[in-house]
Amino acid sequence: MKFLKRKPQSVHSPSKKSNVKKVGMFSSIKTKLITGFLICIIPIVLVGVISYNSAFTAIKDTASSSILQTMQQTNEKLALTLDNIEALSSQIMLSSEVKEYLSVKGSEDTFLEIQAISNLNDYIGRLKVTNKYMESITFLVDSVISVASTGYGLSAEAYNNLKDSQIVARAKDMDGRIFWTGFHPEIDENRSSSINKNNYGLSAVRQIRNINRVDDEEALLIIDVKLALIEETFNKINLGNNSELHIISPDGRDIGTRAVNDEIQLIDTTESTNQIINQDFYSKIISSDVKGSFTDQYNNEEYMIMHTNLETSAGDTGYKLIGLVPTANFRHAAGGIRDVTIIITVIALIIALSTSLVLSLGISSALQRVLEVSQRVAKGDLTANLNSKRNDELGVLTGSINSMISNMRELISGAANTAYAVIESSKVVGDTSEQITIASNEVARTVQEIAQGASAQAADSEQGADTMSNLADKINAVSEYTNDIAEFSDSTIRLTEEGLISVEDLEMKAKETTAINQEIIVDTQELSGHSEAIGEIIKVIENIAAQTNLLSLNAAIEAARAGDAGQGFAVVAEEIRKLASQSASATKNISDIIINTQSQTARVVERAKSSEDILRTHNIAVNNTLEVFKKIAGSMSELAQKVKDITNEVEEMNNHKNQAMKAIHNISAVSEEIAASTEEVSASSEEQVSSIEELNSHAKELEKAAAKLEASIKNFRVN
Repeated sequence: MKFLKRKPQSVHSPSKKSNVKKVGMFSSIKTKLITGFLICIIPIVLVGVISYNSAFTAIKDTASSSILQTMQQTNEKLALTLDNIEALSSQIMLSSEVKEYLSVKGSEDTFLEIQAISNLNDYIGRLKVTNKYMESITFLVDSVISVASTGYGLSAEAYNNLKDSQIVARAKDMDGRIFWTGFHPEIDENRSSSINKNNYGLSAVRQIRNINRVDDEEALLIIDVKLALIEETFNKINLGNNSELHIISPDGRDIGTRAVNDEIQLIDTTESTNQIINQDFYSKIISSDVKGSFTDQYNNEEYMIMHTNLETSAGDTGYKLIGLVPTANFRHAAGGIRDVTIIITVIALIIALSTSLVLSLGISSALQRVLEVSQRVAKGDLTANLNSKRNDELGVLTGSINSMISNMRELISGAANTAYAVIESSKVVGDTSEQITIASNEVARTVQEIAQGASAQAADSEQGADTMSNLADKINAVSEYTNDIAEFSDSTIRLTEEGLISVEDLEMKAKETTAINQEIIVDTQELSGHSEAIGEIIKVIENIAAQTNLLSLNAAIEAARAGDAGQGFAVVAEEIRKLASQSASATKNISDIIINTQSQTARVVERAKSSEDILRTHNIAVNNTLEVFKKIAGSMSELAQKVKDITNEVEEMNNHKNQAMKAIHNISAVSEEIAASTEEVSASSEEQVSSIEELNSHAKELEKAAAKLEASIKNFRVN
């Protein structure tokens, strides 16, 4: 068949509306590139934040440890001074001046009392001068003038006025042991000259007794330590800007300093807002028995709070040393890392923005040109072309698009020629398919007739196979019966052989019994002879017993003749007579037993002879039975041979039957295969007819599609 070819016309159709979506601002590559570069800055920011937090934590931990160590050193320094004060109180209590004063207290000798008071005043004065941190020493005694360092004397009624005070009650409870307090206003009110509590910072109190006069009231020793001790100690400690350092007495007196711009200032703790004991976190410090640190709010700001107990060699004084440092100081120390992170982040941001703008503008302009050409191609203009001097992937993309447009031009031209050829060919295919359809219908009818004949033959073969199958069942039944007979014959032969063996054994046993019976007869006859011999012996014994009896009678007669001399012989004769009588009696019993034995032996001999006759008859019967079993065994052997012959013939018939069945089944299978094949051929013919009709329909559709393709190709401009 011929395919008509003609060149397509170059037709330029009017421009069509483009379906290409416009790229939004946030979907453009430029925006994505800038966003990608900005995202890369995030790890730098994270590293800065993590470094800043790590540095802050490390600085805070280091500073906390360092401040605690500083506070511990301060604690040790104050404890050393307090140890000296405690030792001084013991020295005063044991001094001769105090003993003298207590011994003349209340004495009628006024001179001695005045002299003791003077000596004690001098002694206290000397002690005060030698210790620069000692504010005053007071010796409070009942009923006499109390002694105090210069300028702070007490009246004679001072002790009576203080008997019910809290400080005296506690001194009694301590029973001579020293204790510390922050201030003692009840004592200060009884001084002859007023004392400012701000002049002293710590006070040691101790009860003193007169060991020589146990009935005396107690004396009270009070040693006041100057506030300057705490001020000088705290002025040397700077925990950081706006930090505070406090010492809290057991009775709640708060003395503290604050660092302001490297200057240490004393805090006015008379105001409740400046007192640590009024803060919420103070309860945490009180509940803790050891040193420690924690973070809490103070003056509306976060502070690191560190605390420790002031202890001397005598034990815990009850004082708390507390340091407060704003955490902002630690953050300021870590601020350098934060500033460096911010600067690096800003620089990286500028570099990222500049780089992303340069790259995105270059890529965006190249892609814009590609987009414009792509839109022209999408509208059917295949004359468009791209020009690019780039050497990167975009340059390769531009060249690839140009090649694609060129290939599309060649494809459209070739498709136009093919479309015209397809239109002509589809017409020829349509005519040919109609002719094939007619011929295929004829073939289908013929194949259907062959299939019907093959089906009938297959049915006849199946019927013959059924008949042979019934015959095979009968032959199988005969074969099974024959096998059963053969099995019964074999069983009968085995039983006959076993009976024959049993009869032979019975014959042998009968012979053995006969022989034993004869031996019994012989032994019995011998036993009878022995019994007769014993009878003869018994007769001899009877004669001996009679003679012995006669002898005993003669002996008795002779003993009677002898008189008294023969009495012993008479006894012997009597005993011999008794033995003779016993022997005669025993001999008679043995004779009776022998007679009975001979009688029974005679009967046994007679019975043994009768048994011998019976056994002789029994042996004859056994021999007859043996002959009968031998004849039965011979007959069963012949029967078994005949059954085997029948079984072999039945098996041969079964083999011929199987061959016949196999041949019939083969004929039936072939017939069925022929019928199935003809049906398949018929079905194939019908499918072929259907396919040809479908081919005809597709040829018509192809002709229509080629016409549409031709119309569509006219929409492209290739030159």
